[in-house]
Amino acid sequence: MCICGGINIITTCDIRVCIEDAFLSVKEVDLALVVDSGSLQSLQSIVGFGNLMELALTTIWLSGLEGKDLDLVSHVFYAQHQLNEGVREFAQGWDLTVDQRLYFVATLNSAILLSSDLVEAVAAVKQKWKPNYSKL
Repeated sequence: MCICGGINIITTCDIRVCIEDAFLSVKEVDLALVVDSGSLQSLQSIVGFGNLMELALTTIWLSGLEGKDLDLVSHVFYAQHQLNEGVREFAQGWDLTVDQRLYFVATLNSAILLSSDLVEAVAAVKQKWKPNYSKL
């Protein structure tokens, strides 16, 4: 279950995963509590205003799949062991040394510096126009 403060916590995460039979709910109203307005703003940016109002005012329970449909959840696994393995695989992709991370950033930045889009971005900021980036 992910309720009340748990929803507040997950809205600050870039990637949110759960299993199919998870339950998610903004339950503060049922508990005679006031929802933290910061979490409501974060939640609105994820699920949209109408969905926020429904979640906050009706305190409905969402399954993991329903959470995915609202973008409240990034990925749904069908069993706990699948979730554990999926998260482990994702985390291993980020298990880099400081030197590897610096090399990665330097490589990306060097590619950007060679792009005409950098010149366009700087000119757009200086001239206060919307940049027109090249097609990828």
